[in-house]
Amino acid sequence: MVSKHKLDFGLFKQLIRYISPWKKGLSFSLILILLARSIEAWIPLRLGSLAQEILAYEKESSYFIQEGLFLAGLLCLDYVLDALSVITKSWIGSKGLLELRKEVFAHIQRQPFFFFDKERVGKLLTRVLHDVDQINQMFSESVLPLIGSLVLFVLIFVGMFWLDYRIAIVILLILPFLILLTNYFRTIQRRGYEKIRDEIQEMNGFVQEHLQGVITIRRFGLQKEEGRIFREVNSRLSDANMATTKNFGFYISANDFLQSLTYISAFILLSFSTPFDAGVFFAFTLYIGMIFRPLLDLAERYNILQSAFAAAGRIFGILKLDPEVEKGKLLDEIRTIEFKDVWFSYNDKEWALKGVSFKIDPEERVGLIGKTGSGKTTITALILRFYTAQKGQILINGEPIETFSPASIRKACSVILQDPVIFTGTIEENVTLFDPSISSREAQKALDFVGFPKRASIGEGSLSSGEKQLLSLARAAAHPGRFLIMDEATANIDPPTEKKIEKALEKLTRGRGALIIAHRPSTINDLKRVITLSHGEVI
Repeated sequence: MVSKHKLDFGLFKQLIRYISPWKKGLSFSLILILLARSIEAWIPLRLGSLAQEILAYEKESSYFIQEGLFLAGLLCLDYVLDALSVITKSWIGSKGLLELRKEVFAHIQRQPFFFFDKERVGKLLTRVLHDVDQINQMFSESVLPLIGSLVLFVLIFVGMFWLDYRIAIVILLILPFLILLTNYFRTIQRRGYEKIRDEIQEMNGFVQEHLQGVITIRRFGLQKEEGRIFREVNSRLSDANMATTKNFGFYISANDFLQSLTYISAFILLSFSTPFDAGVFFAFTLYIGMIFRPLLDLAERYNILQSAFAAAGRIFGILKLDPEVEKGKLLDEIRTIEFKDVWFSYNDKEWALKGVSFKIDPEERVGLIGKTGSGKTTITALILRFYTAQKGQILINGEPIETFSPASIRKACSVILQDPVIFTGTIEENVTLFDPSISSREAQKALDFVGFPKRASIGEGSLSSGEKQLLSLARAAAHPGRFLIMDEATANIDPPTEKKIEKALEKLTRGRGALIIAHRPSTINDLKRVITLSHGEVI
């Protein structure tokens, strides 16, 4: 993790491997930057010499025209070198961080289910999007430009000592105040940016949860309360941004004061020279104006560097998490499921399941009923190996569930939830779930099998709750032979659509095992066996 006072260059080494394939391009970009900074540092020397020659009236006008054209050409070259450097390092940063973003996203997907119980969606979005962008800025806007600013700073002082060592020494005496000011600014800005990051993360999480629960919010008339919370979060974010803006304004004002003090010091010292060297004074005014820019750049680049290291610390914190272990043999199909005295707790304090025992035989349809919080969905999560029971044993086809890999168990099941997820894409793609082994004809056959309306299409709010459930049933129909788990899928469905779903479900469960979870007895009236749960126990 990033320290409050120093950078962790171990993180930098980890980041380097993502851009190491393009190290030649980075070296090329660095050379361009060094050439550009050298040109910038040399131009004031030449302009000071030209100013003295103009005042001496010793040269023809054609000479100054040639010199002017030469300097204009150098400035154009400086611009081209800078532009090429920016394009090169930005391209390399984007390419390298593309791989990092893919790795972070893939690693999050491989996390155990309990990871998502603790982490907010908005926080994970910040990791994948904002934090990776912060690291991209480090490579494109911080590391190489930081080196360029340091080189320019050194070259400026070389030029100053070449012109007049007395003025250079005076500026060196003022320099510690500039460094202290810059360091103070850097420290308070780092805290400010950390505060902004935290508030952005809070905002992302709030907006994500609000949009997901907008129906519930409207149903219970919570718009005013949610609006109040949003205003508080938004106000904190605005205050954090305003604080960094005020700090920057203070730094610029103090910087301008020290710059003016330096101009006055140079003028006073040169006034004692006989004769007064206007060319040297002109060169110094240019150098003094320039020396403050790399100092400001150093502060800004260092802030970017610190933000990137903080982001890298959070990202590598996620990448260090152990992914879900995919060990065990492959499971082709689920014939039987048996719970033997299973106990499970989410928090190691309160049992969600207490000694649950039951068995589902081959091709048997079993109902599971109970009030909210009785443990119905927990049983589903244990079957799918989202969690592991603390006590007892779960058997699949007579073997311990740990014998089989989690991925193969989930592939052997078709799960229909109360709130089905509809992905961006076509109706057909939502049936096949982008599985190339399922043809368009098979997908359409599955839709017809469950009675999905042909007129329906995916769009903003275009599918009703019932149509979404029928689409979920079509997914199960497209994968024949899979064990079916239906978790309160007819809750909040109007009676006509519920009958349509029950009819499709009756056809769908022929010849396959099924666990049908419900909170209303009417939903499972036609089942031969029903298990009733209460407070985590079978009654």
